[in-house]
Amino acid sequence: MATSTPEYELFLSQLKPSDLPPLPDLPLKLRRLAATHPSYAGGNKTEPFETSEESGTASMASYKTFEFVGDTIIQLASTLLIKATHPRLSCGAMTDIRKDLVSNNTLSHLSRLYLLPATLLAHPAQLHLLRSSNLVQAQMMEAYIGALETHHEGHEVALEFCREMFKPLLEVSYLNRKVVQLQASLVKLGVSGAAGGEGGGESVGGGPADVSILEEWSKKKGKLGRVVRYERGESSGASNAPRHEGTLVVEAPGMEPLLVGPILGAAGERWKTVQYRLAHQANLELKLVPPP
Repeated sequence: MATSTPEYELFLSQLKPSDLPPLPDLPLKLRRLAATHPSYAGGNKTEPFETSEESGTASMASYKTFEFVGDTIIQLASTLLIKATHPRLSCGAMTDIRKDLVSNNTLSHLSRLYLLPATLLAHPAQLHLLRSSNLVQAQMMEAYIGALETHHEGHEVALEFCREMFKPLLEVSYLNRKVVQLQASLVKLGVSGAAGGEGGGESVGGGPADVSILEEWSKKKGKLGRVVRYERGESSGASNAPRHEGTLVVEAPGMEPLLVGPILGAAGERWKTVQYRLAHQANLELKLVPPP
């Protein structure tokens, strides 16, 4: 499952510069080189196999070497961030999330937020087209990060910047891919949404995935004080087919307590099914799952 989810793409499109760490500064010479497209000076000339030791960065005609280094740092930073934040993920899941973070779509959007395309140096006849190219914009993001490695004579500053830059994107990718995976698992098991109930609460669907998503949200790293509490009311109806009633309270710092329900289950419906429906409604209110 390599394609980004629609929810991730929507979040990416709504990302603002204030959501990101500031772009580390570079000396003018390196900043200019990191913005130089191959068409600017060398056109389509073949690059030399190896430059002389004396020439150093002066012999670099474009950002291609910086791009190469930056791509490696971005891959490493995203991998280490995913592993540190969600160490129990499978390699396949980590790979899918990393693909979200390092995709040209993500990097080009970040590049635009940092205003890098406006600094592009390219052949005048191609400048407008190249500045609007997602691929070139992504390359400029990689090149800037590669230039940071050269400037600081090591990758630590560039690595830390990438980790901070990817943090807000990581959690969105993780949660949305987990929703998709849980939904796919439920389909394989033949589990569908619960039947609508009656009583004081809104009739909603729900399943085990909803409980897992809400629990994951409450235990999210760095988010202390989040509480999810199911409250079971009095049962009614026949003893051999009782109707369970329940409410759900969600509390978190900085938000008003969320009260879901009461929801009254159908005759013979399990208490756990009522919990599924409560959790589903809470997930909708908290925007943890897309609306139906």
